[in-house]
Amino acid sequence: MSSVEPWSLVPIGNTYLWYAVYALILYLLLLGKQFFNKTKKKQVWIIRLFLLCVIISFVHGVLIAEYYWDWKLLVRNLMVFSMPITIFAYSSPLLLKKTFSVWLKYGLLLFPFFLPIIDSEAYGRYLVPLSILLLFYPRFPLNWKMFAIAVIIFLVISAPDSRSNVIKFIVPLSISMLLFVKGRFLKIMAVIGSWLLLGLPFLCFVLAATGIFNPFDMSEYLAGVSDEAIIINDEGNEQSLLNDTRTLLYVEEITSALNNDYWLFGRSMARGYDTVSFIEFGNETQEETGRNERPSSEVSVLNIFNYFGLVGVIIYFLVFLIASNSAITKSNNDYSKLVGLYVAFRWAYAWVEDFSRFDLNYFFLWIVIGISFSTAFRKMTNREFELWLKSILGTKRWIFK
Repeated sequence: MSSVEPWSLVPIGNTYLWYAVYALILYLLLLGKQFFNKTKKKQVWIIRLFLLCVIISFVHGVLIAEYYWDWKLLVRNLMVFSMPITIFAYSSPLLLKKTFSVWLKYGLLLFPFFLPIIDSEAYGRYLVPLSILLLFYPRFPLNWKMFAIAVIIFLVISAPDSRSNVIKFIVPLSISMLLFVKGRFLKIMAVIGSWLLLGLPFLCFVLAATGIFNPFDMSEYLAGVSDEAIIINDEGNEQSLLNDTRTLLYVEEITSALNNDYWLFGRSMARGYDTVSFIEFGNETQEETGRNERPSSEVSVLNIFNYFGLVGVIIYFLVFLIASNSAITKSNNDYSKLVGLYVAFRWAYAWVEDFSRFDLNYFFLWIVIGISFSTAFRKMTNREFELWLKSILGTKRWIFK
């Protein structure tokens, strides 16, 4: 429910309720560490390093917090960025199988009841677990294949302005097509694809910063197409699919970091970034604190940069690099390689969107990273992984060994 709460047309709970729920979930995840193979601690050193970075930022935040809003943001971010502990519990195929099965059994059934009270932007966020399973689409039974395609068509038609939701379904579906590539060629393609996705954001950033090419401002390069890429959004207004909604966020965040000299280690999880474009009349936070700050942005990597600085961004990148490389080059099955490629995509997409929230989207990001690090998943043969998948979809019984 927290995945759709920001887009709910009616109030769902309050801050204290959700924080209590988040704390309970984190506690249960800590209990789930019993499923983690303690002999493989060295493989997740980078996760522990990122969590150390979170603790340091939290302590920094405690020292500089002045207002209620600082403390509220600090506690919220502590919970959000503690979510990497997910990987310890979900390195277990058994626990992940049960989680997927419960969501498919109950989560999908509840979805129609939420439709009248949530904005279309929330549809894809609610259905995130299904998008992850699309990585294995060719192995779906026919009824699940038809259902998955129907869901994608539904998202395209019902929420055409929610480009991110459609992308997060189309990309894993596209990656799944690599299952038709046999033998070592799949591994070669996964390695090349992952390195391209991991390196592309840095290249695009340099090109944009030097004024050579801005990938966010496609209307400048597709002038003849921009007039045709118009849709009607939920408010009934015309909206171009080529609108640049990201360059401004980068400019403001980087300017704030340079002006306040926190570009290396971050501003702490208690503070946002200085803004000129998002000053809101009547905004409680801005009026009470006297600061023109925005607590977070829509771009994941900018939030990492704001709270943890350049050091945090490098550590965060290493999480994705090591996870992707482990899944692709150190696994016995093709499915783990697809997961590794998807992890690389999520790093690239973190430069475009991927809200840093305590929701299914961020939760399942750490689950796929957990799969990448999990020796239990990587040791599976193709046949064993297929049996695990079919047990989730209810077409086979899978016995945990």
